[in-house]
Amino acid sequence: IADVGESTIVCRQPNTRAKLFLAVDVQARGATMQVIFSERTAEMAPYRVANMCNLPLLINQGQCKQLQEPRVVDEVLPHSHAPFAWEQVVKEPKLALHVGSQRRLICMDDLQESGAITVSDRRGGASQTLRYRLAADGPVKVLQVLPTSSGLSEGSPLPSVGLTLDDGRLRFKIVVTLSSVGLSLIDESPRELLYLSIFGIHFSYQASLGSATISTRVQRLQIDNQLFNATFPILVQPFWNEQELQQQSRPPVLELLLQRRSNADAIPFYETLSLRLQTLELMFDTVLVRILTLFALSTYADLCRLIAALMPALGIATDGEPQQVHKMYIRWLNIQPFR
Repeated sequence: IADVGESTIVCRQPNTRAKLFLAVDVQARGATMQVIFSERTAEMAPYRVANMCNLPLLINQGQCKQLQEPRVVDEVLPHSHAPFAWEQVVKEPKLALHVGSQRRLICMDDLQESGAITVSDRRGGASQTLRYRLAADGPVKVLQVLPTSSGLSEGSPLPSVGLTLDDGRLRFKIVVTLSSVGLSLIDESPRELLYLSIFGIHFSYQASLGSATISTRVQRLQIDNQLFNATFPILVQPFWNEQELQQQSRPPVLELLLQRRSNADAIPFYETLSLRLQTLELMFDTVLVRILTLFALSTYADLCRLIAALMPALGIATDGEPQQVHKMYIRWLNIQPFR
């Protein structure tokens, strides 16, 4: 527990012999190390073994100095799958895969690992050659054991196990288009300090059986300094180069694309999170900074009450109690300027 982080272990319950997946989260709180134990569902196990052949498999953690006799041994029946986790946390753990009289030690964290296993027929028949490979299904690392005649190449996509397949049919769609939106920031005088104007807003949301997509585009954005005799009347505006200024239709200021697997309930799983932003000019003077600082101080108490009310609703502990960190998985993250 000297290292901050999270791991998942598996054990057998003494009475029912059922498997129990346990998340161990080590957090640093000042000078105190907090260790949080929580039960984890089988769908959130870090590994999975998919048996795609006609022979049963036996799996367990490989023997090591810290684990002389594995206590959790599972049988994976043909054409089924089983979650897997380490019962003893060691530096370089390996999974022991048993097929017939053959045994292989496999590093589950090496997605490049693959190989073949030749299993002889005990009744004197022809031997059978199986292949195994590692692949990623979102945040789960999957060991596939399949016959050589399966037709799946080394780079073929991994079939999702335990998820509802997406048929591609559109179940729901909504599109919102706004010409412009304006928002003013006014102090208690009352005096207008800033004016935000957003033009060409396009928002769309569509969902199928297994995925949901959110797309947002803003054509232009500007924040005006509304103070009298301001040194810089425009606080924020897009910066266009000479080529873009000559175009009849300029590039948008902001584009956001979010694609999520709606059938992955165990952990938020985003296939794509892409944010593209146009170069912006920021111009301010000391007078504006001073006035905005005074405005923030005057609303400090209201902001504290708002944050205090929102934190319990967001699942954030405010009484110093240990909390489990919420996680998400993003397959492709893209944040870049337009040029």
